[in-house]
Amino acid sequence: MSESESNEPCAVLTSQLEKRFSGHPYRWDYSTKCLFLMLDIVSSTLLKRRTVSQELIVRYSGMRFLGSTEASDILRAIKISAQRTFGLEFFARGNGGEREYWLESRDTVLCIRRFLNRRIISAKLWYVTRCLDEALAENLEETR
Repeated sequence: MSESESNEPCAVLTSQLEKRFSGHPYRWDYSTKCLFLMLDIVSSTLLKRRTVSQELIVRYSGMRFLGSTEASDILRAIKISAQRTFGLEFFARGNGGEREYWLESRDTVLCIRRFLNRRIISAKLWYVTRCLDEALAENLEETR
């Protein structure tokens, strides 16, 4: 499907993404930031592979500060939020760090990537990941 073709499901999803991720990220709550980062890592990974590991999602999405059980619980809650908010059906198999996630539709993955690759959204992504890197550096300093 070319980008010039009308893609109603993508248009609806894009509108929902725009609404959820509006405003400056410093105003977003923790779960919104985690969801934003989860969509980024999942969609970018699924362009190259069939699944993405829970461990990679947890590490990249800023949940690595939590214990394994708490990170799994938050990831499960974010998955449910993505389904309720955007209608995204994340599939999963396996347990713990070996658990893998995927989206069935490649078109959905491409739609998410197009949204995240927008200049303003890329700037938000840069901001959130930079804040996460700074928090990790502070956490490492505190544990020394």
